[in-house]
Amino acid sequence: MVHNIRDESLSTTGRSLSIADGQHCMADGLFGDLDGIEGARDVQVRNNTLDKLLEVEKELIREYSSKHLVEMLDYDVCDMYEEYKKRYIPFYKEVRKRLNETTFNEGDIASLVLAEANNEYSVNEKLVLGVYTGCLASLLTERNRKEGKRTRIHIDGKDNIFHFLFLFARDVDDIIVENLKGSWICGYIASHNGHANDIIGVNLEGNSPFAYIGSNEGRVNRLVGLRIKDSEVMSYAFSEGGSCSQMIAVGIRGGLNNLGFIGHSDSSKRNGKIEQLIVVDVEGRTQPIFGVGSQGNKFNQVIAVKVDCRISGVLGSVGSHTEILQVIGAELKGEANFNHAGFSGYIHQLYGINIEGDRTFSNLGYYYGKLGTIVAIGVKGKETFHWHSDQEDLKNGPITKNVKKIVYYDCAEISPFIDAYSDNIVSGNEALAEYKRLSQKHHISEIVELAKSMEGKNYQEVLGIADKLYTLQPDFSDDISLHQKHKDDQLRRASWFFRCLYVDAKYYLQNKFSNLAKKK
Repeated sequence: MVHNIRDESLSTTGRSLSIADGQHCMADGLFGDLDGIEGARDVQVRNNTLDKLLEVEKELIREYSSKHLVEMLDYDVCDMYEEYKKRYIPFYKEVRKRLNETTFNEGDIASLVLAEANNEYSVNEKLVLGVYTGCLASLLTERNRKEGKRTRIHIDGKDNIFHFLFLFARDVDDIIVENLKGSWICGYIASHNGHANDIIGVNLEGNSPFAYIGSNEGRVNRLVGLRIKDSEVMSYAFSEGGSCSQMIAVGIRGGLNNLGFIGHSDSSKRNGKIEQLIVVDVEGRTQPIFGVGSQGNKFNQVIAVKVDCRISGVLGSVGSHTEILQVIGAELKGEANFNHAGFSGYIHQLYGINIEGDRTFSNLGYYYGKLGTIVAIGVKGKETFHWHSDQEDLKNGPITKNVKKIVYYDCAEISPFIDAYSDNIVSGNEALAEYKRLSQKHHISEIVELAKSMEGKNYQEVLGIADKLYTLQPDFSDDISLHQKHKDDQLRRASWFFRCLYVDAKYYLQNKFSNLAKKK
């Protein structure tokens, strides 16, 4: 076997021998042209591979575009699994069979994406193509894992359009998509018991990018979105029992429900967990970061810095029916920020620092929720710590000292309802000293500054900062008294509910048998 040795460095007596500029060795003359031959052969192989991938794509579009894979997107995520098994899994098996004799790599997938960008297919045809790319990503990962290799797919879309890219890719390692436009980019990746390591998107534009990632009990290490425009960015990620170590969103712009209902669940038996949610530099018309952890899903830490909402508040209903150890919001703008925080749930620590907007911290712990320590620093707006005392709110759990401790300093206007929330309220210089103590103990200022430093960075730098933030998650294992009290309250309410059912049933049966006796 002949080796190309032109770039090798040979050494004798510790000294490296190299070829001076303008000089050539005999090997150059004998073997130099082999590089060109090998390169041309590789290009031919890659072209043949791309032709095969395109050929299978056309076949699948002809056969499946009339079978309405698009209907899978119309089902509620909690009801989708049967449709997923019926539609996606047979499709994936078909892709595997048709490419059984074809070897392809990450570069071939990228070439296919660029070759088919800006296509004029119908919606159903675009969907088949998108699911096909997801199958290719999963199939390549499956093959590489058998050889002990990791799969890293990097797509630079060069500002082209590609709808449904990598839709439903179930098991992948790393996927990075940059500079691309289109709807549902990377939607449902790692869903339905799927797995992924890092899913990263940079400079994307289009409806529902990264939506429903990790849903239906999927598992993802890190989900990162940087500089993404449009509506429902990352919405419903990890809903219905999904889990994620770290979810990061920086530079998000758009409309409705960006980062909405993260970790949502319609079934209390399918609760998931996100260890750390980091949101920086987000602007939207309504409901950004809404319903985080709703319906029983667990979070260790939620960090939101520089979030501007023009209509509704930021972090509305955070901690709804769930448990969150720590929520940090800094430099937030909007009406009713933290509205209904701890809705029938439990939040150990809640920080609001430099907030603009009326009714911040309103309706805390709505419907029998509990909160530990709340810290409000520099809140500018009316009716901070307000409670909407209409009949419906009063019926659903009037505030009764449901906050263990409130610390506030430099706030424009405090609502008189604050006294109903807690017996332990600290203000003035004492509050400032307490905030400094808590900030030092729990690294609050350091966390905020690290999060802010993500703005404008490339994804490699963001991942480095994220590693530092991951080590600063809270640990309240020594202080569970409030959490246990919340659990006890839930048990008491459940006991009362079933007792009412028992009394109602007993009364109903007594009347029923009494009426039967009278008829006899």
